[in-house]
Amino acid sequence: MHLGKLAGHFGRWRKRLTDAVLPEVQAAVDAGRKVLVLSNSVDEVINLMTLWTDKDKDAFLYSDIPYPTSEEIGEKLEPRLMGKKEEIRTRKLIREIHKNLSENTRLSDAKRMNFKDKATELQARLEQHAVAKKLEKVHHRRQRDFVKKLIVKQSTSGLFTYGVEPALRMKMLRERKVVFAIMKYGKEGLDDKDLDTIIMCEPVSDKNIIQQIMGRPRDKKNAVLTILEDNIGPLLSQCKKIRKHLKTWPVDEGGPFKYDLLGHPATFRRRPWNQLNPPLLR
Repeated sequence: MHLGKLAGHFGRWRKRLTDAVLPEVQAAVDAGRKVLVLSNSVDEVINLMTLWTDKDKDAFLYSDIPYPTSEEIGEKLEPRLMGKKEEIRTRKLIREIHKNLSENTRLSDAKRMNFKDKATELQARLEQHAVAKKLEKVHHRRQRDFVKKLIVKQSTSGLFTYGVEPALRMKMLRERKVVFAIMKYGKEGLDDKDLDTIIMCEPVSDKNIIQQIMGRPRDKKNAVLTILEDNIGPLLSQCKKIRKHLKTWPVDEGGPFKYDLLGHPATFRRRPWNQLNPPLLR
């Protein structure tokens, strides 16, 4: 399973955002906490900030931005995007065909026509690729415009993605109670002196990354790290590894660490479900 694509799916799954992730964020804020929300999906962090800021479960999301069509940009060709290697290979093949046609005078008319047809076919593919790149550029512009409008809205949350300037990211980190961040940039917020709560929308089982995420907040007595565990094989496996890391963490590095399982299937086997007294396993 492609974990990056899975994170992207989570980022577009409105019900998970509104019913699973944001309630965790709201509970932390209500308790007076400073929260950093981490995800591997750009769609997810931008959609989360949108829903948090607009306070509307039906808000138009970043992932709702429509992809442009060929007609919108005045093109008639069907777009077909090439990979970089395929594009290079196609251009090289066209050059070789033209060179062969100009230098090989012994080619029969039939073979010459076949080479010309092949070159025409390859050139058409490049033109389709060019249309796809134009559409991609238009879509990226729409996405940038969405983010620009979002980050200037009145909000108690901030956003850490490549589309937000570093200076603005730091300003948001200092002034706002919640920061939604992709993993790559979210690490910038780990040294914030007021940060005491981290929520990971998807697990990361690498011990070095976990140690970095725990970072300074670990030194605070009331610090909380929440990791959402979805009922999907690879994610279950990652969370199992995380629990093993915490249990076997070296004493000289502050370990081992205790953890709670909240609403986890493992707790159902230990005590009956009670809506007024949800299961808790330490």
